[in-house]
Amino acid sequence: MEHWEAHFRFYDKFQMAYSKYCAMLDFHRNTLKECHFVLDSGAGTGNLTLQLLREGHQVMAVDYSRNALDLIRRKCQKYDNQLQTQEIDLGNKLPFSENYFDGVASSFVIPFVCNIRVYLLENYRVLKKGGILSLSVPLPIRGVMDYVMGNLEKEAESKGLLPKYKTE
Repeated sequence: MEHWEAHFRFYDKFQMAYSKYCAMLDFHRNTLKECHFVLDSGAGTGNLTLQLLREGHQVMAVDYSRNALDLIRRKCQKYDNQLQTQEIDLGNKLPFSENYFDGVASSFVIPFVCNIRVYLLENYRVLKKGGILSLSVPLPIRGVMDYVMGNLEKEAESKGLLPKYKTE
């Protein structure tokens, strides 16, 4: 868990300064704009959750990490009446009934799920008929992480985040 604690500590600082990450959040927000009750499946630090709450959605944020969910609750405390959180393993059956959510968001979660088939089937199962499943995944092309990290580093430098936090 130490790795994830360090990851969460800097995730928002760097990701929210990265234009491609922000574009991905915009993609999900725009895709789900007509959905009232949204499952943020693998919510991480809650950046998408927060944006959805600000736009008036009801959100169920789920993640495997209790620490991530604690961070979400702190970050989104202003929207307590619209937010629910639950700690669950996304590689197993979801604890929600069929046709429960108007929309489901999954942003960059699939590479971290042990059983992708179960994950996708379960997210689809809890989605209402006619609901929207919004997925984003890193591109599976060779060298994509070097490309992403290189661009992220350039933007972080231009916004004063590097070299200040590089050693951490």
